[in-house]
Amino acid sequence: MVLVIHEQQLKIIEETRVKEYCAKTIAMIKTISPSLVAGRNPTEVEQIVAQSIAKCEVYRINQGNGVLAFVGLSLAAGKEFIENPTVQTFLQEGGQDSDAKIEWLFNKVLNILNFIRVDPET
Repeated sequence: MVLVIHEQQLKIIEETRVKEYCAKTIAMIKTISPSLVAGRNPTEVEQIVAQSIAKCEVYRINQGNGVLAFVGLSLAAGKEFIENPTVQTFLQEGGQDSDAKIEWLFNKVLNILNFIRVDPET
């Protein structure tokens, strides 16, 4: 007996895998940084996360922290971040691997935001 898997079946398996990965990523972000998704349309969040994860594959961001950093920046900065040519150049040029670069960028943004003071009365 030979098991035959058709291309359509592979496509369904891949789509299911991607949906599950996106759902797990959103759940993790809700735990780590709920403000990134609070009050947002769930469909919009799902779209941004799915687009971000697809871009991670293009940029060869493979590690969990790198993926979370890219998705987090995409949610914080908006969809424009995903297709930003400067980000694309930064992640695809030589040197460190893309995971290390996106983690560096994420930490750089956090450090800058730490200097911003919010007046609770405004």
